[in-house]
Amino acid sequence: MKKLSSSLLAVLLVVGVNVGVSSGLPEFKKAFKKKYVENGPESLEKSFKKASCNTCHIKGEKDKKQKNEYGRELDKLIEGNAKERKANAKAQGKDAVAKEKEKILKELDQALNKVEQMKPKDSESSYGDRLKDGKLPVSLSP
Repeated sequence: MKKLSSSLLAVLLVVGVNVGVSSGLPEFKKAFKKKYVENGPESLEKSFKKASCNTCHIKGEKDKKQKNEYGRELDKLIEGNAKERKANAKAQGKDAVAKEKEKILKELDQALNKVEQMKPKDSESSYGDRLKDGKLPVSLSP
């Protein structure tokens, strides 16, 4: 009985830690690229190509749950863990996965719009202004 309750506690702890963690998906990168890069300045395209996932994640960090300031702001606005949400929908079939993916991408688009108005700590310009100026939302330099 002690082992069972210890195991249950460990599972609950892991689940509790993951609440509010969106965990990026390849679709997130594609959505960002479509929204900002494809119609943005050439300098943004070059920077994004170089930065790739580090647009939201911390450069050099092996744990992809670690996000930079921009990624953390987006993370706050996307409900739960996107990867887990898609995996849970998989048990209900392809239609459920497609609906969940659509819902997640809609949340991402709304989050991107909200975060555009916010300012990073190291800048007087908002994230949206930085993107319009052909810069990444955050500096990748230390």
